[in-house]
Amino acid sequence: MFLVKKLMVLAAALAMAACAYSPQQVMIQPELDVADDVYGQGRIVTVQAEDQRSNKAIGSRGGAYPDTSLITPANDISEAMVKATKAGLRQQGFSVDSNQPPVATFKVIVDTLNYENDKDTVTAKVNLMAVLRVEINVAEKTHSGVYKSAISQQLVIKPTAGTNEKLINKVLSQTLQRALADPKVKAFLSNS
Repeated sequence: MFLVKKLMVLAAALAMAACAYSPQQVMIQPELDVADDVYGQGRIVTVQAEDQRSNKAIGSRGGAYPDTSLITPANDISEAMVKATKAGLRQQGFSVDSNQPPVATFKVIVDTLNYENDKDTVTAKVNLMAVLRVEINVAEKTHSGVYKSAISQQLVIKPTAGTNEKLINKVLSQTLQRALADPKVKAFLSNS
């Protein structure tokens, strides 16, 4: 009888552990491909970024203890967005690392970066959303825009840190690429 109780306690502990997920840290590294839009003509642009998300965790992996299975950035999101934006503007023909006075300031504000599990599916389904605000200043004029992307991904098993990193960077890349490809942004920067 004592052995049966021990086995039941062990089975319950294993079942609870199976429902728990470890926290994950992901490197934020959006990548852009805007080389087809070369129009910068060497104009100097300063790039800034701010992370204005209310919750610094990107989301939760779910499980029995969702508050302890958080997905968080392993690096500074603002710095990662500056790096990606500079790379995109460089591809478009702008100078972003000059000592000369800039003709424009390009600011990216991360308003939303969410990762959610769909708890109603048998397999692992994750939903991601990114919302970026862009503010561009040229002389005394300002252009601003809001850009949003969403991804839903059905997976056979719960995603690894590597898979989550790819998905998170994909949604950020799509959103930032959308901002840099916006005809209104291009027209505004062309007049700088």
